[in-house]
Amino acid sequence: MRLEDKQEQLSLAALHATCAKAGFGYGISGRIQDNWGWDAEATVYEKLDEQSVLTDFKLKFQVKATRQDLALGDGRFSFPLEVAHYNRLRAAGRSDAPTYLVVFHMPGEEGKWFDATPEQLVLRRCLRFVSLRNAPETANQTITVYVPERNVLTPDALRGLAKARSLEQWIDYASDDATSNPA
Repeated sequence: MRLEDKQEQLSLAALHATCAKAGFGYGISGRIQDNWGWDAEATVYEKLDEQSVLTDFKLKFQVKATRQDLALGDGRFSFPLEVAHYNRLRAAGRSDAPTYLVVFHMPGEEGKWFDATPEQLVLRRCLRFVSLRNAPETANQTITVYVPERNVLTPDALRGLAKARSLEQWIDYASDDATSNPA
C-alpha cells in the first residue's frame, strides 16, 4: 500500500472514531461523491438543543492527511490546497449539508502514526477543521487555507458543529481569523 493511502485510511479512521464518540453515524463516500468534494459524512439523528430546528441531517467532510510540518502563525496553520478542492468546498456552502475541510496532521515518521497494545490504541496528532463557506475566489492553481490551531475536531467540537447546523446556523471562513470553535 502506498504511504499516501495509509495516511488517508488513518485519517478516515480518526474521523470515524470521533463521530462514534460524538454519538453520530458515519459513512465514507464513494469515489463519485469524493470527486464532488467530500470523503465522509456524519449523520445526526437527535435534538441537540431546545431551539433545534433540524434533528435529522448530515455534516460532510473533505479529509486531507499530511505529515509535513505546517507553518503556524497568528494561531493558525497554513495548509496548501488545490484550487479544484478549494472551489468544491466553497460551493458546498450553498448546499443543505455543510462541508468542512478536515486536516489530519500526522507525525513525520510513519512509525509514530499508530500504536496498538493490549491497553490502548494510539493514533498520533489530531484532526483540525475549517469551513470554506464564503471563502474568497481565486484563479491560482493552489491556495493557502488557514486552519485555526484551536479548531481541533474532538467529539465535543463535532457536536458543536452539529448543534450550530441544528439551529440552522452556518460557519463562514475568515482568512484573517478563520472560524471559531463552536463547541
